[in-house]
Amino acid sequence: MKRHFPAVGATATALLALLAGVPTHAEDTQQSTPPEAAPAASDTSTASKDYGFGAGSMLVVPIPVNSPTFGTGLILGAGYVFQEDEKSDNSFIGVGVFATNNGSRAGAIGTSLSLDEKRHNGMLYLGAADVTYDLYVDGDPLEINQEGVALNAEYRFGFTPHLSAGLSFRYLESRVNAIGNATLPPGIQDLTDITLASLGLVAQWDTRNDSLYPSEGGLAEFNFLTNQVSGGASFSYLKSTLALDHYWLLGPQTVLAANATGCLVEDEAPFFDSCLLGSQIRGFSLFQYYGNQMVTAQAELRQNFSKRFGGVAFAGVGETLSSLEFGRRTLTRDSDLRYAGGLGLRYRVSKDFPIDLSLDVAINDLDEKNIYFYVGQAF
Repeated sequence: MKRHFPAVGATATALLALLAGVPTHAEDTQQSTPPEAAPAASDTSTASKDYGFGAGSMLVVPIPVNSPTFGTGLILGAGYVFQEDEKSDNSFIGVGVFATNNGSRAGAIGTSLSLDEKRHNGMLYLGAADVTYDLYVDGDPLEINQEGVALNAEYRFGFTPHLSAGLSFRYLESRVNAIGNATLPPGIQDLTDITLASLGLVAQWDTRNDSLYPSEGGLAEFNFLTNQVSGGASFSYLKSTLALDHYWLLGPQTVLAANATGCLVEDEAPFFDSCLLGSQIRGFSLFQYYGNQMVTAQAELRQNFSKRFGGVAFAGVGETLSSLEFGRRTLTRDSDLRYAGGLGLRYRVSKDFPIDLSLDVAINDLDEKNIYFYVGQAF
């Protein structure tokens, strides 16, 4: 599941997860294959795998970005990926900066660690961003600028090899302004300069054989957040999300992946922390459809063509729900059922870890085409 951070936090801190090509709590049991062989999707042997900090892989790469929300640009970053021991998740330390052609800028530094045979799992990201994007207000785009700093932290204790749970915390200072002669809608004029602090519970049930490129098993993740806003406005709200992933091995080089998500947030939530259809389904801008309730489902067929190259075909469907009275923030109607699909290419960028550079082309039910560059898998 893609992380549900506010826009500034997502833009800045998610750079590091993108650079690593892994979820913030990644598990890796991938065994390197001989140069002459394509990487078998079912290969999860750990017989000759090296563990520990010194056995990791350094990534220093420019990553093209093509986002329907923030435009076209580049991520420059460096990261180090390693697995502490056979049972622990993947760990990552990194730094990244990002810029696009619409003037958006962001930077982040952070780490995601899993230690002591997956008993202790934590992440800490700090980022800053100054981004420009279209906010759709009752179906019409309004160009706005949002800037701020964000801190995201999480700790989960591994109770069993599959079950972990713990606490999460996030802090965001955000400033929102309309660009040019436009004015912000009355429903969000009190969000021009706010501070958001959140404390939450997180739980995971993970049976995947490999979280960088899983071919069997599944992942269930539940997040519950209580949020307090202060500054230009003062209010509180609750937010919860649930994500379910599952993977089936159809052949030595073929995997079918499926994902379903649900999101529920109280009416008072600021628009940038509501349920965003574009955060889950490729083919839609991040703030094109959003609301206080959302359900999505998607599937992806993944095929390895050779040791380095692969391809995917994907389709997704989802709906956001909210009335014209979205709390006191009258911004959007129900999205109705929206769907999108497309094709993608994959290129393996690491010899030691199954990390892919991804290029996807998605077309939605409005005949809008969006192109995505990123690192890793969509889910």
